[in-house]
Amino acid sequence: MKSETQVNPLSNAQKSMNHIKMLQVLFALFLLVFAGCRHVEPIQTEMPLQGKSSATVQQPEADSTLPQTEAPMKVGYFLGNGSRGGGIFLLGKILAHSPQVELTLLDGADLRAGKLAGKELLVVPGGSSALQYQDMEEEGAEAVRQFVASGGSYFGVCAGFHCALNRDERIKLLPYTWYFGGNGLRATLMVELNEKAAERIQVPAGRYKVRYSRGPISKRCEQPGTGWAEELGYYRDEMPETPITFGGAPAMLYGEYGKGKVIATSFHPEFFPETHPIAIGSIYAVTGRKLTPITPPKDADAIRVAYFSNGLPAKLWVENALALDADAHISFQLATAINKELLEKVDVVICPNKASNAYKAILGNEQNAALLRQFVENGGRLLVTKTGLLFAPKHENVRVIQDEIEGEKLCDLICK
Repeated sequence: MKSETQVNPLSNAQKSMNHIKMLQVLFALFLLVFAGCRHVEPIQTEMPLQGKSSATVQQPEADSTLPQTEAPMKVGYFLGNGSRGGGIFLLGKILAHSPQVELTLLDGADLRAGKLAGKELLVVPGGSSALQYQDMEEEGAEAVRQFVASGGSYFGVCAGFHCALNRDERIKLLPYTWYFGGNGLRATLMVELNEKAAERIQVPAGRYKVRYSRGPISKRCEQPGTGWAEELGYYRDEMPETPITFGGAPAMLYGEYGKGKVIATSFHPEFFPETHPIAIGSIYAVTGRKLTPITPPKDADAIRVAYFSNGLPAKLWVENALALDADAHISFQLATAINKELLEKVDVVICPNKASNAYKAILGNEQNAALLRQFVENGGRLLVTKTGLLFAPKHENVRVIQDEIEGEKLCDLICK
C-alpha cells in the first residue's frame, strides 16, 4: 500500500504568521524612511536660488574675522585765502589719491555756511595763518572749534599748526602759543620723533629729514586754556649747512579739544616722499583711518601739460591741478616760470588767470614772448583767458578758455 505524506496544519499556520511579521517589518521600515526624509536639513547657500524667495534660504553667518569695507571718510580741505605754496597740492594729492577719502575743498565762506557738517576731518595746510584766519573770520574759526569740540578731527601743517595755537586771531585748539617764526628760514632740517609719536602715528621713533618753511616755533601757554596736548617731536640742530637757534623746540603736537582730536606739524611732511608716512600717520592718529594713496596710471602717449597757478584762488587751482593729475590722458606739472627747458618738455601750456598783472609776470617780457612764439609755431598749444590774449603771441595754436574754468571741463578741452 502506497503511503501519502500528511500535511501538518500547524506548519501552515506558522508560515502565515511569518508572512505577516515580514510585512509588518517592511511597513515599519517604510515609516522610518519616510519620517527620516521629512527631517532632512535644507541645503545652505550663499546666494538665493534662482526663481526662489531669498527669505526661504538659510544664509551663513558673517565671518567677523574678514575685513569689512568701510565707507570713505569725509574730509574737508581748507583752501581759503592764505593756503598757498606747492605744498597744498602735494598734501591734496595724498588725500585725493586715497580711496578711503571723500574730499571736499573748502574756503572761509564754506566754513561760515556750515559745510563742515558731516565731515570727520578738517585739514589745514601751509601758507599764512594770519590770512587763513582772515579768510575764515571769527565765525568760521568758531565753526572749526565747535566741529572739533563735538568730536571732529583736525590736522594742521605749518600754517595749519599755527592756526591751532592759542593766541589772538587763531582757532585756539592747543594749549601752546606762538614763540617766533624760525627767522624766515626755508631749509631741510632734522626732526626727532619720540616713542609717543611712534605709538600715535605708527611710524618708527627716530630722526627724519623734513622740509621746513618758516614754520611756527611754539611754547606752552602760561595759561593753557581748555585744550590738552603732548609733544611728539622736536627740532634738532644737526644739519651743518643750516644751523638753527630753535633746536629742542616742539615740531609736532598731538592734543584733544572737547571730544575731538588735534594733530599738527610745523614742518611739511607732504614735501618729501620719505616723510609721507608722517602725514598719513597723523591722519590715522586722529581718525583711526589708514590712508593708502594710489598714484593714478598714465597713458604712454599722455599729453604733457604745464599749468600756471600764479594769482589764482587756491581752491580753484588745486581743484584743477587734482583733476589734471588724475586724468590718465594727461601728464601734468605745476609751473611757475616760462623757460626753454619747460617748453621742450610739454605739449600744452595753460595760463588760466583773469588778472592782467599775473599775465605780465608770466608772459610780459620779451624773452618769454619769443620762447612762447617758437613753442606755438612748433605745434605747442597755449591756453589763456581773454586777458591773456593781450600778452600772448598771435597764432592759431593760442586758444581762449573761459575765466576760472574748472576741473573736468579743462581736461576735456585739453584732450580734444
